[in-house]
Amino acid sequence: MTKHHALVVANRPPRVLRLSQTNDAQCEADLRRGSVPQFRDTHTGPATLETFMVLFDRDGNVTHGVVIARAPDDARIMAIVPPEDNATLALLMDSAQSPVGHTGSARTAGDVIAWQAG
Repeated sequence: MTKHHALVVANRPPRVLRLSQTNDAQCEADLRRGSVPQFRDTHTGPATLETFMVLFDRDGNVTHGVVIARAPDDARIMAIVPPEDNATLALLMDSAQSPVGHTGSARTAGDVIAWQAG
């Protein structure tokens, strides 16, 4: 599955529309979250995993991984995990434990950043 959707279907409109409560809660969450980290398109050095995805082809073979990570100065980077990095991909796909928070190393390779678990 590569797309996520949600749909609510009914034969009548809702009794109470609660948009203001949702917006109030969202605004409160935005205030607590703080500022958005700087995004960097080059980085070499340590980077801590925030989130990730592993992509597969139609035959179920891994094509590559994509990670969002934080540099030591709190800047955010997006990097690839090449398909030949079996150890890092195994860490990302391990269903026994979450790799989020794992520190690895990033290096700028041409016009992309590559991330490898450390």
